[in-house]
Amino acid sequence: MLPFKKYFLSCLLFITIYLGYSATEAFAREKQSPTKEQLATQIEQLVSQPPENLVYEEVTSLSHQVIPKLSNYSSDTIAKTYLLLVNIALNKGELETAFQFAHDGLAISSPNKQTQLRLQLKLAAIFVAKKQYQKLLHITEQAISNSATKTQNKYHLFALSYRSVAYAMLSQHDKALKELQNIQEVIKQNPAFKEHIALLSILANAYFHLHEYQTALTMQLKILKLRFNHNQLNGVGQTYYFLGKIYYQLQQYSDAYNAYWEAEEYARKISAPIYSAYAKQGLALTLIAQQRYQSAETALLAAQKEFLQNNLMSSYLETLVTFAQIKQKVEKEQESYEYLIEAEKVFQTTSLSDDYIIFYQLLAQMYFNKNELTQAYMWQQEYSQALQKNITKNTPDYTLDNKESGASTESKELALKLAQQSELTSLFSS
Repeated sequence: MLPFKKYFLSCLLFITIYLGYSATEAFAREKQSPTKEQLATQIEQLVSQPPENLVYEEVTSLSHQVIPKLSNYSSDTIAKTYLLLVNIALNKGELETAFQFAHDGLAISSPNKQTQLRLQLKLAAIFVAKKQYQKLLHITEQAISNSATKTQNKYHLFALSYRSVAYAMLSQHDKALKELQNIQEVIKQNPAFKEHIALLSILANAYFHLHEYQTALTMQLKILKLRFNHNQLNGVGQTYYFLGKIYYQLQQYSDAYNAYWEAEEYARKISAPIYSAYAKQGLALTLIAQQRYQSAETALLAAQKEFLQNNLMSSYLETLVTFAQIKQKVEKEQESYEYLIEAEKVFQTTSLSDDYIIFYQLLAQMYFNKNELTQAYMWQQEYSQALQKNITKNTPDYTLDNKESGASTESKELALKLAQQSELTSLFSS
């Protein structure tokens, strides 16, 4: 009996200790789990940080604690959680994901007008990247209307800047220049605004789409200098990417190659494969211009794979067209036709940017060579119409125009002055 009693007492002691430990552990976990007030405070702190500095894992972990329990939080806290999710998606170039989060955030209808404006401006950035010009114009006009009060001066200025990009993209150059002059007046009244790197980036984009490449180049080089001087390198890959685009338009292919190469390096460092793919696509185009076709194919193949994996079909279509061009340049006609046939299938459900209207002419030539004259005529007509549209817009894609398009001297001087005088500041975090 004695051994049994000792065994029983031992078991009882073990159970008591185990239950006591389990209860203590559960209490500790409960104590460690942040309260909803603490989570809301953390969201406020993160929203005040520069978007480029957000840590992906931190934001996603936070959102997993908030989104499933929406009833526990104010509408503004929820909207700000979506704003954080938009920012980390944009940091990785995940435009579709960012768009969905922005859409969900705006659907919350936060009473905080600033939160709503920030979400609207994020949508504007997404529409710029997706080349959806009419949608860009629409959302910027909403933001301008919502930021008309003096307390919203910063957001009003950003909305005006995005609208100038929309006008430039839509080839409404007079309106774009007038908008830039309006921006000048706002900056005169609020000199601190000239110190915001994000504003410089938007304005540089506007001048790029006005074909003021030298002005855009001056501004982007200043942005690059500011980033290195102040160790703000999380977004430097995108600055290099836009420099690559500008150098390419100026036919400075060595500089374009170096800029795209740097863009791809920084994209890999921050684990942003989509941005890496766009940089590789830029590298491929530059290598083609340098007649380095084998290297161009290698870069393009890597970009194409990433586009397809992420269902970026417009970009995937562009790679097919580019591959067809490469094969023609190396006199592999049949392989070129294979890419064109695949591109024609994709084109049925995908839009094509104005930069790639050569696709229509390539199809027309292919069908002509095959003696399929009806198809050849149809695609040649398509090409002629697209070409005329581009000529009307003064943005032909078949040649590079190195001449400035004639933006007003006053607006150009504004841009250059901003680039010369601006210093990076932490005053804003849009």
